[in-house]
Amino acid sequence: MDDALLQTIRQAALFAGLKDDQLDCIRRGEVIQVPAGTILVSQEEPAEFFFLNLKGEVRISRLYDNQEVLLGVNRAGMFMGEIPLLLNSPWLAIVRVSKPARLFRLNQENFWRMLSTCPTVGKEVFRTAANRLRNLEGYSHQRQKLVSLGTMAAGLAHELNNPAAATRRAAAQLHETVGAVQTLICQLGKVMKPDDWEHLLAAEQDATRRSNEASPLDSLTRSDREEALTRWLDQHGISEGWRLASSFVSAGLDADWLGAVTEKLAANSHTAALNWLDARLSLHSLLKLVDQSTGRVAELVKAIKAYTHMDQSPMQEVDVHEGIESTLTMLGYKLKNVQVVRAFDHSAPRIMAYGSELN
Repeated sequence: MDDALLQTIRQAALFAGLKDDQLDCIRRGEVIQVPAGTILVSQEEPAEFFFLNLKGEVRISRLYDNQEVLLGVNRAGMFMGEIPLLLNSPWLAIVRVSKPARLFRLNQENFWRMLSTCPTVGKEVFRTAANRLRNLEGYSHQRQKLVSLGTMAAGLAHELNNPAAATRRAAAQLHETVGAVQTLICQLGKVMKPDDWEHLLAAEQDATRRSNEASPLDSLTRSDREEALTRWLDQHGISEGWRLASSFVSAGLDADWLGAVTEKLAANSHTAALNWLDARLSLHSLLKLVDQSTGRVAELVKAIKAYTHMDQSPMQEVDVHEGIESTLTMLGYKLKNVQVVRAFDHSAPRIMAYGSELN
């Protein structure tokens, strides 16, 4: 290496403290020209050289789950490659030249010779390596937390989307059903007397009670009951009996119950009255669905606030059982096919802790 090039390298901050009798530690290196776009080193590649950037720009990135993440940019006067050489490990990152670069490099043997013969250089190399390892560890830890948070956010979005979508569908159906109820009331107002209204309203209350108490039916039983009720409706001249039969069977109503109701009503009001009764049962069912869906959303929001201890001081008295429950709610999307068995000692006292971190 000629003296002019040696003086250029010596101007770098890393070698600024070298004395004239210590220049031998860098004479054994070489200077290379690297065009933009070149991958100087690949991740997991064995470490062979220590690099000092004399001119240009080098970008250092790392693959996380097949995603390349930029860790830093190496510019003129900065060095790299000391960590894998010191640890005798492969490169932890990808080194790509982003602007045409002029690099000074030392192989592994001469790198160790430089550290042993040039104390000022060794001190700076070890200090920088320690800082970089600390930063890399912190970044990796933070990224793991972000990945975990992203996964949890995706799960919560899915959990929130289900009740939100159900509420939206129910709201659309409520709009249609309310319109149908108003139309039917106008029709019934022309043919029904006050006593008929009393009988119909009493029947609606009884049907609602039966609907709340009705047990789920297996497919075969449900099909048989719907078929029988459809025949009864058709025989009594009720249009679209198949549609009404499905709703009435779900509410636990049968032909005997419907016969008792229609006997008390004028014959020309039967179709409108049973359609009104069907619409009222639909309103009740849709309102119940909205209540359940919004309740689920409120439960998830409450769990999020409890899990993160939002709007609360970091260190406080916490109930471990409540933390477990909110955490289970937050992770509900992972527990679809898992049976959770709780065995809590409710005599356990509240503890002072960072609630969010504990969860």
